[in-house]
Amino acid sequence: MSERQYFSLRYAIPGYTFILLVIGTNYVPSLKILTTLGFESAFGAFLAFLSLLSGSAIGFLISQFWWWRFQRNVGIFGVKQFKEAIRVLCDKYEIAKPKNVGEKRRLLAVYDYVSHSEKREKVFILAQRRWDVYHVLKSTFHTLWIGFSVGILCRFLYQSFLSEPLHTIAFEDLIPILSKNVEPMVLVFIFVIVAFWLHFLRKGAEWMITEYAYVSAARIRSSKVKPKDLKKAFPDIFLKSAPIHTKKKEG
Repeated sequence: MSERQYFSLRYAIPGYTFILLVIGTNYVPSLKILTTLGFESAFGAFLAFLSLLSGSAIGFLISQFWWWRFQRNVGIFGVKQFKEAIRVLCDKYEIAKPKNVGEKRRLLAVYDYVSHSEKREKVFILAQRRWDVYHVLKSTFHTLWIGFSVGILCRFLYQSFLSEPLHTIAFEDLIPILSKNVEPMVLVFIFVIVAFWLHFLRKGAEWMITEYAYVSAARIRSSKVKPKDLKKAFPDIFLKSAPIHTKKKEG
């Protein structure tokens, strides 16, 4: 994944989202441990300091799940909104449609070369921002269900090893006004919130990539890169009029 600033929102948002979900789904065990051991302030300060330092690092690791999935589908070839941009690229430069994963990845290099040859800086910055926001939304989308799943797993591991089921935790000893059944209700509430944000992040990512793909097609149409220059830059490009020649095997 391209990197501009390590402690940027691109990694911080997924990282802190993951931390909040894991802590939120395990707040009762955390309070139980803190109350039992009796060092709430020191441990709380340590946890806050650790979260502050590790948010971007965790976000980077979580984001790789989305980046792996994105690259597994050969980048923009796995995004339906980019069909028009790819068609424009192939038609303008007489490039045959790629037939396998290797040719698709080579065409991605051609796409990057042509689209980044755009001289209008403001258009390039606009497209770059749309691209970054799209990946932030998709990374956070996957972080939501990963974080909630990890949090629930940790909660039930705590229950299995320490025999603290949801309905018997003496939570009213920690906050007397709350009943024993508050934790299942909170977990259901967190689940609803996660489902809510999954829906809106998915729609937001779709809107963002649609706009970016439309701008990308326009940048390719207005590109000043000539077919002969592209052929010179990519001598083995699979042009319709000049198919790729593979080396004959010796022997």
